Amino acid sequence: GGVTDIILTETLGTVDNTIEGFSYYPNPTTGTLNLSSVDTIENVEIYNMLGQRVIDQAIDATTSEVNVSNLTTGTYLMKVTVNGQVGAYRILKQ
Repeated sequence: GGVTDIILTETLGTVDNTIEGFSYYPNPTTGTLNLSSVDTIENVEIYNMLGQRVIDQAIDATTSEVNVSNLTTGTYLMKVTVNGQVGAYRILKQ
């Protein structure tokens, strides 16, 4: 019978934090996710709905492809870092 205080300071995926000039397609995807940005894309991380990081890829370019063909069908959260800014996006794997 104790009391527990739980404070959430950050939750990835509850709100899409977007980066101006960044785009990705297709969504939903079956195998390859194309990334494009006006500024340099530094890193891409993809998380499953349990919060486990399933992909962590350094990019260091303005365009790139991320192979998601090995992921199971479902919803994922993609965290993108561009010029020090972090954006969060939902992606669907078919």
